[in-house]
Amino acid sequence: MYQVGELGDCFLLNFKEGANESNVLIDCGSFRNGSQSVTRLNAVVSNIKKQLNSRKLDIVVGTHQHNDHLSGYVHARDQFTNSINQVWLSWLDDPNDPLASQIGADHQNLVHQLTAVNTALAAIKPGKDLAPVKDILGFYGLDSQSPAGNSPGVPAQGVINLKQFGGDNKVEYLTPGEIKALPGLSPDAVKVYVLGPPRDQKLLFDKDPAKGQSYDHALQLASQDASRFLSAISNHTHTANPTEDQFPFNKHYKKPEALADIDIVKRYRNRQ
Repeated sequence: MYQVGELGDCFLLNFKEGANESNVLIDCGSFRNGSQSVTRLNAVVSNIKKQLNSRKLDIVVGTHQHNDHLSGYVHARDQFTNSINQVWLSWLDDPNDPLASQIGADHQNLVHQLTAVNTALAAIKPGKDLAPVKDILGFYGLDSQSPAGNSPGVPAQGVINLKQFGGDNKVEYLTPGEIKALPGLSPDAVKVYVLGPPRDQKLLFDKDPAKGQSYDHALQLASQDASRFLSAISNHTHTANPTEDQFPFNKHYKKPEALADIDIVKRYRNRQ
């Protein structure tokens, strides 16, 4: 279990059966993409290669598209090249899966909205950003200075790189319920049980999992929250947007106090 120096995951598992062995790497990433993070991840990958002693990784698992899980496959790409026999990814990364494609599009839309929120807030108060929004953007390799049109670049590139590392017929997209064996060992030596992410959309987007269960935030709800943040910020600016209907008091429908019914104003201020 490697210490990547900040929020992040990187696990090297070694299984032995007599003279045979199988080496599995689960994720390799850290939250940030600065020079210190890149240097640290390259040091981690160098140590992984040292532990393998010229052997290739039998399996590399990329669990999901967050920076703290996949950025190492971008920042240490050269070290991973020609060092991997097979790649396992989630069904959510399968380009031929219609549901995965739709969720991926929603995912990207969420990131665009969050980036727009931060950009708009920075325009109102230079140097300020919305901490929760900034934290969420960090998982996608973006920060408050990223343009609103950016895609979640680094983790998405990490998946692309993993597919290239695996090569033709060496990438598998796993679905819950599958039971896998590890290459290089007898079929019953080690059993790998695929637990998630679920294909049931009700479970996939459940933001309040049952006790003992956990999964990522519901993208739909997060996207709605991001849209409301953006709506509130838009209505704080001097330009009215008549098409914006999420904010209850859009400037397009407002009147100056001098033109308002004085009795209504008194009642509103509770000064009657």
